[in-house]
Amino acid sequence: MSTRTIVLDSEGLSSLARGGRVQSAMLAAVLKRHARVIVPAVILAETLTGKPVDAPVRAALRHLTIIPISEGIAARAGALRTAAVPQRHKPRDLTVDALVVATAERLLPATVITADPGDIALLAGSIDIKPVTA
Repeated sequence: MSTRTIVLDSEGLSSLARGGRVQSAMLAAVLKRHARVIVPAVILAETLTGKPVDAPVRAALRHLTIIPISEGIAARAGALRTAAVPQRHKPRDLTVDALVVATAERLLPATVITADPGDIALLAGSIDIKPVTA
C-alpha cells in the first residue's frame, strides 16, 4: 500500500497553524512515516494576509511542501470544475477546490484536509482522494 500524501486546503492549513488537534496528530503521523504534506500555492492567497497574524501559518509552512500551480494542474482543475457544473450551480466557487483536487491527483493516493469535504468528493469523483474534515 502506498503512503497517502496529505494535501491541505486553506482551512486545513489554518487549522494546522492554530494547532488543531486532528491536523497536528495527522501531521505527526505522516511525518513519522516520511510521507508528504503539501499545500497547493493557491492556498497561500486564501490564507496569508500580509499582516503579523500570518506568523503561525508561516511557521507551519516551514514543515510543508508548497506545490506551484502549473498550466497542467490549472487545465485539469478547469476540467474537474466543468464536470461538476451539472451537480452544482456555482462553478466559480469550486475553482480553488478544483485546483486542490488537481494538485492532489498528481500525488496519489491522497487525503485532502478541508472544510468542504462534499465539494472535494464531488470534484474528485472516483479518483483516490479522501476528503477529511478540518
